[in-house]
Amino acid sequence: MWIVTHTLAPVVTLAAAETVALEARKKRIFDARHYFLFALSGALPDVLYPHLSLEARFSSWTHTIWFLIGFIPVATWVARRFANSRRVLTALLMTFSCTLHLFCDAIAGGIVWLHPASDSVIGRYIVPGRWWFKLDLICLGASILLLAWLKIRAVRLAQKKTSRSDDS
Repeated sequence: MWIVTHTLAPVVTLAAAETVALEARKKRIFDARHYFLFALSGALPDVLYPHLSLEARFSSWTHTIWFLIGFIPVATWVARRFANSRRVLTALLMTFSCTLHLFCDAIAGGIVWLHPASDSVIGRYIVPGRWWFKLDLICLGASILLLAWLKIRAVRLAQKKTSRSDDS
């Protein structure tokens, strides 16, 4: 898949989850900084090792379980340094974002997940290349809609809360 999908799929997934949580909690869980970290984590394997062919992905050190294991302490450090709240959750969701990238590539041709220790490929072409651009557009549209909805809904909930406290 292309990098737009890898960048925005975690944003769409987590914004959808936050939309549900917003109705229950009446306040936002994540801010723009969190979503930037999730998007960056989703894109990171391709940013660090750009590739255009399946063969190049198969030889990539960033599309392996070893990269994912090494990413966990990096995500923890980044979350402690740059997230202003919910640092443990942020590190876990950054790791989820990177894992989602590997999953997407696994269903778009596969990954050599134990490279260089093994040439074993997991995954296959479940999502063919002709769908990738459409997935980019879907992820872009969904992320814009969900993030806009979260912003608007959070403002309305805050206004409702303010009007209730003014009435008291």
